[in-house]
Amino acid sequence: MSAPRLLLRLDTGYDIGSDAGCHATRRDLVADWVAIAEAGVSAGCDAILLPVQRTGPDPWMAASALVDALPSLRVMVTLQAGAMLPVAAAHLAQSLQSLSRGRAWLALEADAPDVDSTDRAMHLNRDQRLARSAEFLSILRALWATESPLQYRGTYYRAEHARLPDLAARRPPVYWSVAQRHEIAFAASWCDGLLVPASAPPLAAAVELCLSRTRPRAAAGRHRASAHDPVRRCAPRARRAARKPAARGCMSVDFAWFLPTNGDGPHLANSGLPRPPTFMQDYRPATPEYLRGVARAAEAAGFDSLLLPMAAGFEDPWLVSAQLVRATRRIALIVTFRPGLEQPEQIARRAATLQHMSGARLRLFAVNGSSAYEQRALGDFLDHDARYQRTSEYLRVLRRLWQGGGHSVAGRYYMLSPAHAGVPLATPPALYLGGASTLAEQVAASQADTYLLWGEPPDAVRERLARLRALAAMHGRRLRFGLRVHVIARATERAAWARADELLSEISDQTYVDAQRKLAAYESVGQQRQTALSRGALRSLRELEVYPNLWAGVGLIRGGAGTAIVGSYDQVAARIHEYRALGIETFLLSSYPNLEEAARVGEDVLPRVRTRLARASLP
Repeated sequence: MSAPRLLLRLDTGYDIGSDAGCHATRRDLVADWVAIAEAGVSAGCDAILLPVQRTGPDPWMAASALVDALPSLRVMVTLQAGAMLPVAAAHLAQSLQSLSRGRAWLALEADAPDVDSTDRAMHLNRDQRLARSAEFLSILRALWATESPLQYRGTYYRAEHARLPDLAARRPPVYWSVAQRHEIAFAASWCDGLLVPASAPPLAAAVELCLSRTRPRAAAGRHRASAHDPVRRCAPRARRAARKPAARGCMSVDFAWFLPTNGDGPHLANSGLPRPPTFMQDYRPATPEYLRGVARAAEAAGFDSLLLPMAAGFEDPWLVSAQLVRATRRIALIVTFRPGLEQPEQIARRAATLQHMSGARLRLFAVNGSSAYEQRALGDFLDHDARYQRTSEYLRVLRRLWQGGGHSVAGRYYMLSPAHAGVPLATPPALYLGGASTLAEQVAASQADTYLLWGEPPDAVRERLARLRALAAMHGRRLRFGLRVHVIARATERAAWARADELLSEISDQTYVDAQRKLAAYESVGQQRQTALSRGALRSLRELEVYPNLWAGVGLIRGGAGTAIVGSYDQVAARIHEYRALGIETFLLSSYPNLEEAARVGEDVLPRVRTRLARASLP
């Protein structure tokens, strides 16, 4: 990919926080971007430059939407050093390269002194900001230069065992957006190229001798659907499911489907922990085409929302969601994010952008991190309890930012002054939060709209819901509750358990030992509860049935949700109805492979659940 000669700066004048903008549809916003980009390319521009604008849309969301809409377009995304941790930035940039097939550049710039910043550590002088930018870039380059885990301890950043996942593309060229003369020597030493505004001839003269050293990367070939494409095979069944109307009287129940953004397939190890080689058979990479296929299948099958996960080896959920808003019509997007990896202003603006793009279909799921090892690899060195305390502050700041200016927050990690303009949003996204520790429950009771649990026997769920209701009542609030669980449903009970046995039989002793060693290091109380259900033992099929139709075999080698509802279509529907009677209002489901199973569950399970709910007159 050759270096850009002429860039068009995409500045639509659109105020993402304006009252008028709150009523814009995704078609209005994305169509405007596409029209401007097409006009620029027609006029001879090599690429579109997406700047950081205080009141404008998030550049990452715009970039992802544009490369999806225009298959040959190249984009340059502006990134301010200090806006996020460098490992998080490297993951985000790598995912954009993967989803765009090598059509992205980075334009790095030093963040300006900002009296409105919410980060207590953000107020640095000019030299300090440049020094921090140097550390930021050195970490990016080190991550992109080697597959070995990175150990880094600097003045501004730290990282332990940091590494990038093996996605389709890795290293975007990095340019420096020169704003002042003192940045020139730094940029020439650290970056692949320099960007100088045409309106600043003195700066242009000063950098005339600084040569661009961009190392181009060829774009990968486009995915072509074939007669054996599972997306095509799945389409007829999804269309049949879509033709079945939902039963009336159960609209408050939300059914979500999992989007496999690290790839899909028929094996248990295709999610969560790293895949052993034996599980790579029939593996389907998370290409934009495949993810669109799963999203469309879920929407056609009658699901209300999609869960977009965030973990090492997964495509970035924000970037994927920006592409899905054009591929879907009504299905909501539950985007997972980790508070603390980026400044609250970044997430507030990104969420506002997606809310406008999608027509208010965004929901946010804040995850705290399951292990200190995982968090330190991302550059976050807070312990379990401190992370939840920070999350509580983070969510409060997000809500205040969406309310506009005039609000204040004074906490240990973040502060917000009444002078901060905020990111006003007429319809803020609902906030989801999980966690089984005492502190996690307290934060959820005070900050979340929906509290998520992993699948446990009904008695355990009933106990936790009663406790959370009482905690929320102390804050004068009412929580919704969601259950994250897998589903193995077939026409008969025997066939369903045969499928579960097939999944279990594929687990080798070594795969099991490796997974259990990693799971044992997790700090997450919820993960410990999931592991305890299987008692950490590779046992026979029905010994892992911890409650009728609730199977703990998934958690033997998978982090996160470790249980599955197994049975005939009627049995699975009955068990979901039982959890609904306890007060669960959102069911986040998945199966293997997620593409075909979305259509199966939508056609054969959801109608049965809705019929039961209508008969029981549950609201």
